[in-house]
Amino acid sequence: MTLCTGCNTEIDSRPMSKGCYGGDWISSCSICEWYSEDEEPATRIKQGLTLEELVAHKKELNEIRDMIFNVWKRKQPQELTNIMDALDSAGRELIIEE
Repeated sequence: MTLCTGCNTEIDSRPMSKGCYGGDWISSCSICEWYSEDEEPATRIKQGLTLEELVAHKKELNEIRDMIFNVWKRKQPQELTNIMDALDSAGRELIIEE
C-alpha cells in the first residue's frame, strides 16, 4: 500500500486498461485530485487552513447538501449541473496546484 504524500491516504493504482499486459499503470489520489503516469502530482490538499477558512468551506458544503436535498425533494434534475459546479468549486478550495 502506497500513501499519497499530500494527504496520507492510499493511492489508487491500477493497470492502464483491462487488456493491458505490461508495465503501464495509472495512479491517482481522489483527495488531492491528481492523476498521473509516473509524473509528480500537480495538486495536493491544502494544509494549515485557518479556522475561518475551514468554517467557510464547511458552510459551502452544507449549502450544497441542502441544494441536493431540495432538488431531490422537488425532482428537478436540471438544477443538478449548478449543484455539481458548486460542489467542484468547494472541492477546489481545498487543494492547491503546484
